[in-house]
Amino acid sequence: VHFIPDGEERNAYFSYSNLIGSLVSTVFAISSSLLADSLKGSPQQAQIIMTLRFIAMGVFVVNGLQLYLLPREFPYHQEGLPKIKEVFSAPFKSRKFLLTAWVAILWNAIANLNGSTWPYYVINTVGLGYTYMYIGTVVYTLGNIFLMKYWRRAIRTYSWFSVLFFTVFFQGLTELMIGFFTRQTVWVYVAVSILQGIDSVGLNLVFANLVFINMPRNNKDSLVTFWNLVCNLAVLAGSMLGTGFLSLVEPHAPYAVAGLWFYGSQFLTWIKFLCIMLMCVYMRWAIPQMQPDEDKLR
Repeated sequence: VHFIPDGEERNAYFSYSNLIGSLVSTVFAISSSLLADSLKGSPQQAQIIMTLRFIAMGVFVVNGLQLYLLPREFPYHQEGLPKIKEVFSAPFKSRKFLLTAWVAILWNAIANLNGSTWPYYVINTVGLGYTYMYIGTVVYTLGNIFLMKYWRRAIRTYSWFSVLFFTVFFQGLTELMIGFFTRQTVWVYVAVSILQGIDSVGLNLVFANLVFINMPRNNKDSLVTFWNLVCNLAVLAGSMLGTGFLSLVEPHAPYAVAGLWFYGSQFLTWIKFLCIMLMCVYMRWAIPQMQPDEDKLR
């Protein structure tokens, strides 16, 4: 956290970081998806998918070890581990930071309501291929390449929180639309995936910077620890709530509505839409109170 630059330099840093990350992940995702789809119906498909998961785990372990094995440019300043008391007390000393943290907490919980169940619906219930499922990812990567400069310009022109509100609100509208995605309306999935891919470029850029916008200059380690802790707990809570909802409604699916068959996963996207709209109400109330100081506006 002590090496992250401020202002526009930080914006540029996360722009390139998101670009490189999305490019690498998309290449691997599409490659593995094409391989899995080519083996569809074959008993080898499950083995290939499991092998790819083990390879991904191995890459994760190697990446983690690199953080400790690579030589450092210079001796890093050691401040020691944050104290537990400071982790939970420091955020409450800054109202702006705490209000901003609530935005991240709400988003992580809501966004993960169907994070672990939606791919199953797309692949097993609707019957789309793995490659089809990554349309949004491809668009997101292309958006990082060609649209990032426009999102950065929008942030400079309208402010961090204006762009945040717009992208979150737009994402909510797409959740409403994608709930109508069925075997008969595959075009809905394609259209929404494209829209979400474009919107996610700005959304992820703002969220990458969000923790730093209203961070006080003192106790940065404790504040980042608190942020990561509560956001991960929000992810866990959202996943558990979404899975719990599906365990109640999915055994009775499908449900016939206006000539179309609907499943629990579709109802969950509409619940996400309602939750995001409520989150937007919170942001409309909180944004005037969490405007960054002058030296953090850009």
